Amino acid sequence: MAESDDIMNKAIFWDFDGTLAYSKSLWSSSVLRAIKSFLPDCSISLDDIRQYMNTGFTWHTPDEDFTHLVDNQWWNYMFDKFGNIYQTLGIDREISIKASRLTRDIIMETGNYTLYDDSITTLIGCIKAGYKNYILSNNYPELSEVIQRLNIHEYFTDYIISACIGYDKPRIELFDYAKKVAGFPDKCFMVGDSTSADIVGGKRAGMTTVLVHKNTDYDADYTFSELHELLKVI
Repeated sequence: MAESDDIMNKAIFWDFDGTLAYSKSLWSSSVLRAIKSFLPDCSISLDDIRQYMNTGFTWHTPDEDFTHLVDNQWWNYMFDKFGNIYQTLGIDREISIKASRLTRDIIMETGNYTLYDDSITTLIGCIKAGYKNYILSNNYPELSEVIQRLNIHEYFTDYIISACIGYDKPRIELFDYAKKVAGFPDKCFMVGDSTSADIVGGKRAGMTTVLVHKNTDYDADYTFSELHELLKVI
């Protein structure tokens, strides 16, 4: 006899930034704000910072094993990156070190994020449909704390964050870990806005993949321009 749908273990894994919420130049603007807090009159611009932000994060090289860089070690790795950027732009080493460490506090400000209008109603709808929601994100270790301060913590069962695990999407190890955390769901979806991270990784892990805030499918099982459309297929 087939297992009743209402007693199945059903999970939805959610990307965060770009999926449930959006931010504007989060990392570049935070690095700029940090140095401006020490040198408000310096001539460094957002474009100056941006040119160095397309490499050097762990999720830029997901084929690498970063299990030696988790939690505080992950931040130390990033502090070195930001400090090197400042020094390349002509800032002395002592101020570069201080500014790089300030980026952590700035990044974690809830004001950086705006929830999509239908994020909360969609999360509630998923729960009503018998699913448990999980965050599965390439992100900094304290993301769950930020989500709590955004007042959406209650809609999630658990969090799987790359900087706490040492693998980044689309690595199968991160997805396998996520499924283990969720108790190896009978049905699971991966919802995200990144083809390379969310859709490729979700497919490798045998999840039903949903690409959101896009107008083309990029080989996802479903593609929706708005989050609430997910409720039609779960």
